[in-house]
Amino acid sequence: MKKYLYIGIGGSIGAILRFAVRNVKLADYKGNIPLNTLFINISGCFLLAFLLASAFSFLQLDADIRLGLSAGLFGAYTTFSSLC
Repeated sequence: MKKYLYIGIGGSIGAILRFAVRNVKLADYKGNIPLNTLFINISGCFLLAFLLASAFSFLQLDADIRLGLSAGLFGAYTTFSSLC
């Protein structure tokens, strides 16, 4: 039951972060590629890989916390494109 709480908290934070980054206005950009979404997905993938690699090597985080960060926080941060 505790893992669902961690996933929910991480998902809430990830969705708020995505909303905040998505609403950053880029000055004078009129291209067809959504740069904010591209930045969110690339940064989320990089940070997820970095966190999981360091969690297994150095940090020794609890499995529920790793699940909350990976599935909750970074899952919500990188894949809720339909909300944007």
